Parts: sequence; structure tokens; C-alpha cells
Amino acid sequence: MKTMLWAALLIFATGIAGCKTTKDIERKEYDHRESAMKLIDEGRQLAATGQPMLALARFDRSTKIYPVSGAWYEMGRIYEAMGQREHAAAAYNEALKLTPEWREPRFAMLALGFQPPKPASADEIREARRWAAANPVRPITLTADETVTAPLTAEQAQAKRQELIKNAAENRKPTEAEVAAAIFTGNGQPQGLPSAEKPVYERGKELIIGSYPYHMERARSFARRGQSDLAADEYLRAMQIDPKQIDPRLEIGDMMMKLERYPQAQFHYEEAGRQFPASPKPDLKLGILAMKMKDNDTAGKDFRDALQKDPKNTEAFNNLAVIAMQGKDYPEAARLLNEALTINPNYTSALLNRGLIADEIEKNHPLALKLFRRYVELNGPRAGEVRNWIQDLEAGQK
Repeated sequence: MKTMLWAALLIFATGIAGCKTTKDIERKEYDHRESAMKLIDEGRQLAATGQPMLALARFDRSTKIYPVSGAWYEMGRIYEAMGQREHAAAAYNEALKLTPEWREPRFAMLALGFQPPKPASADEIREARRWAAANPVRPITLTADETVTAPLTAEQAQAKRQELIKNAAENRKPTEAEVAAAIFTGNGQPQGLPSAEKPVYERGKELIIGSYPYHMERARSFARRGQSDLAADEYLRAMQIDPKQIDPRLEIGDMMMKLERYPQAQFHYEEAGRQFPASPKPDLKLGILAMKMKDNDTAGKDFRDALQKDPKNTEAFNNLAVIAMQGKDYPEAARLLNEALTINPNYTSALLNRGLIADEIEKNHPLALKLFRRYVELNGPRAGEVRNWIQDLEAGQK
């Protein structure tokens, strides 16, 4: 009915990517670049026709598809015209990260009183002021209908989004103010780093350009599209902004493992372990990597190291059980899975693996049925398949 080794669940968030040819990768990159350029053209047209907020939305979308410095420069000009100097400087800074020698964003940033990534001399600052005088930004004055008078709460922003969706269904074009409220919430102040009192970044807030959450969102967006080099750049920027966060380093490792670049994945997991010695996460990742490389002895040591740091880590118990199952040491596997289920009775991976042992090895079909039914109730990833197993077991008991 089932194959033990095939069915055993190893805790790992990402799968193995299918093989792609160089031509496929180049074509995909070309398509992303063309999509981004199309959005930039649309944004410029919207800006030229007096719709700055819609233009900003286009430019922002383009940067999430492919990094084009022109989009950042256009965003900076709009922010500057709206009087949002810090947002403008941050956008110019992003443009310069992509094209360090581009004169216009460099001069624009200097004219606002901000130093670009490469510090400027006094002569260059004077030249930037002359450039700004010759290329003034026309201020954007929003009408009363377009002005957003105060930062919106998360509930207000969600209500605005729902209203936009409803209006779109009714084919009514939203106003600039509606778009602004739906996209740009918050007061534009830089978000502070996490602390002991507030250990994680709050979700749902405006992503300030250049902030840690901003670069993490971009990294994950690039990673989902298979643009691994661009994703890695964004993860590294996130690490530079907030070195106290472990996720960027681990997520680069996950991406490398998905691409089957195992030495690079190992490097990032080991770096995470050195930087965060109290965390069990790097040990878990290294153990999964070792199992993929068919080195169960090393994997077992890594999972036991994770348990030393966190004695209630159910993932480590489950993965040690998988190793025991692969070695046909089913009593030890059952013991480890029982430990995991004592800690978390709703842990679906342990429920499934323990049910397999009860069914296939112990021939304890009542226990297997109980575990499989609970797995289905919790809608585990293989719930549809497990329903068939339940039907087979129930039929065998009649």
C-alpha cells in the first residue's frame, strides 16, 4: 500500500527546482526585463498626465520584477515633487546602487542634502546645485479630493483596498487619493530595528525604501521568480541593514539548496551557525543538507545539536526518526515520533510517519487509523492520499 522510505516526511520548506538550460534562463530574464520596462513606460505616461500615485505604483511594481535604475530615479523625482525628501533620497540611492556612475540621481541626491553611496567632493556638490537649478522639479499639489490628511490604520487601509476592488468591478476609475491610501500608508518615518521588547518587525506597515523588511520582500519576490542572483543581492542588503536577523542568511542557503548548489548552501548555514550560536535553525538546515548528500551520520549529529539547543524541537525529533526509518530501526523511530507528538499532538509530519510505522511495521491498524484520521482533520499536505489509506484500513477491518 505504501513505501516506507518514500513516504517518510523530512521537514524542509523548499523543493528541488527542475533543471533549466542556459537558454531558458536567459529567455526568462529577458521576459522579466521587458515586463519591467513596460511598467516604467506606463509610469512615465501616468506621471506626465498628472497621476503621480498611479505612476509610483507602476514604478514600484517594475522594481519587484527586474532591477532597473531608471524606475528608482523616476520614483525619486515624484517623491521630490511631493515634498517627501527622505523618500526621494532613498529612491535615488537605490538607483545609484544599480548604476553607481549615473550623474542625474547622484546630483539630485546631493541637491537634497544627502550623501550618495560614494561620497562627493565640495566641487561636485556645487555642480549638483547648479544642475538642480537648471533641472527643477515641478511641485505636485494635490487637490482636496486627492490629499491624504493623516496616516491610515491597517483597518482603514484594508477598507480602502476593498473599496478599490469594488470600484474596479464597477468599472469606475479610482481617484489619486484612493490609490495613495491603498498603497502608501504610514507616516514615512524609518522603522526601528527589533529589540528585546519588540523582537520582530511588525507586519502590515508601509515598507520604507531601503529598510530591512523592504529588502527581504524584494529578495523573496526575486527568489519566487527564480532570479537567484538578484535575490541573493537583496538578502545581502538586508543583512547589512540589520545584522541581528538570522532569516536572510538561512533563506539564501535554502535558495542555494533548491538550486542544488550544496557547497554554497552549506557555507550560508555554517555562517548562520557562527553568527547565531544559540539558534537551532542552522543545525536543522545543515542536517537536511547532509541527508540530501546521503550523509545520515552527519545529519544525525546536526539534529542532535539542534535538540541540545532546543530540547522541544519537534522538527529535529521528526528528522532523526526519518533517519532511523531509513536505517530500519523502527522502534527508535517510533520512540522519537512519540516524543514529537507528546510535545505537539497536532504535528502533521510526526502523525503521518508514526501512522506509517503503526500500519506497516507494528500492524497496529487501530492506532494507524487514529493517527491518519487526525492527520486528515488537520489537512496535512498529503491528506487526499491518506484518505485512500484510511479507506483501505477500514475495508480490511470489516
